Amino acid sequence: MVALWARGAGRVALAAAVVLVRAVGAPVGTVPLLLVMLFLAWEYSAPAAATSFARLGELTTAVVVTLSTPLFAFYLQAGAILAAAVSGRAPVVRFQFAMAAGHRISRRHRDAAAGKRTLWCAWARRARRRFTNA
Repeated sequence: MVALWARGAGRVALAAAVVLVRAVGAPVGTVPLLLVMLFLAWEYSAPAAATSFARLGELTTAVVVTLSTPLFAFYLQAGAILAAAVSGRAPVVRFQFAMAAGHRISRRHRDAAAGKRTLWCAWARRARRRFTNA
């Protein structure tokens, strides 16, 4: 029941976004870019991919939060995504990835017990020790 409601709410939100984009005269690629962002954000925890459980959660968070969201705002303002805008986000994406991976260190045993396959659960014990002692 919840999945059905969520699917319907997602369709309504997407339709509203398309109408809003058309009404304000946003650049042509706005809807496809928005769809990619919504897909990645949804797949973070939704079944099928559930990237937060499959070693991709940290990367998905970094891409959606620190790369796609500012680039989306830049695209709405400039009408194009420039290489300088992408390369300017690269250090921040790396920091976000490190932060997302780092905050899971203390939860790695609970994640493994719950069946999550996060990066920390997948990395060998020796690699974990090397990373935390660095």
